[in-house]
Amino acid sequence: VQDRINAETADQSKARAEFLAEMETARSKAHQELREYREGQLNDINAEVAARRREGSADLANIQAEYEVEEERLAKIKRAIRDAAKASAEAAQGL
Repeated sequence: VQDRINAETADQSKARAEFLAEMETARSKAHQELREYREGQLNDINAEVAARRREGSADLANIQAEYEVEEERLAKIKRAIRDAAKASAEAAQGL
């Protein structure tokens, strides 16, 4: 009986470790995608700023407003990632 209990406990521990590893992989991938997205957005914005400066455009305030909107969007994505990571950690504790 004890051997069966030990085997079940080991199986549960293994399943939990696998689940946590999958969650960590997913979290890492999401963070990497977020970084890449943000870098791409910032590069696009920087390129737009440079182009408008070359054109002599005085409309840089609009670009800043767009940047702030994107920053807020990124903040929402980050919050969603944190919330998902927290939920997965809480779920993992329940295994």
